[in-house]
Amino acid sequence: MIIDKDSPDKGSASAYKDKERERAKALLAGQNRILQLIHEDRPLPEILTTICTTLEAQVEGMLCSVLLLDEQGQRLLHGAAPGLPPDYCAAVHGLAIGPAVGSCGTAAFTGQPVLIEDIATHPSWAGIRELAVDKHGLRACWSTPIRSYEGQVVATFAMYYRVPKLPSLHERKLIDFSSHLVAIAVNRHRDRAELERGGG
Repeated sequence: MIIDKDSPDKGSASAYKDKERERAKALLAGQNRILQLIHEDRPLPEILTTICTTLEAQVEGMLCSVLLLDEQGQRLLHGAAPGLPPDYCAAVHGLAIGPAVGSCGTAAFTGQPVLIEDIATHPSWAGIRELAVDKHGLRACWSTPIRSYEGQVVATFAMYYRVPKLPSLHERKLIDFSSHLVAIAVNRHRDRAELERGGG
């Protein structure tokens, strides 16, 4: 059988590889930009927003969020979520963490990643399901706790989708990538705040 070297299958494979290379280049450029912002001690919201937008550009339909814990480690505070609806972010801001408080509240409480495939059916989302699903069409949320250098949870990083799903291998790698950068940014911010309070 003779296969045309310019067959659609070969062309599609080549286009896919080109797209993957471009995506990898964009991720590396984004990482360098984020590390530069951290080095320059730019405001934390700016850094966290850049992390979110860098990740959102990697996967179609992904919406990212960073929530910070208050000083008592009991409530979630808005950090960055450029793609999420403002009223959703406002509703989550100040939410008390717990063993069944969405994905982020649960991750912050347990100190373990929480991968919710379908918000519409998971019991942990019962308290805010109407806002998330009915009003804004959010269906999947995977949250990772971010720890301080001393080991306590100080933030969460989350990925949302508008369809039920669990993370692919590529998305798991992106979770690790982004969580590491969030940890660097948040811990540097905490260290500087401590110094400014005269604790260093």
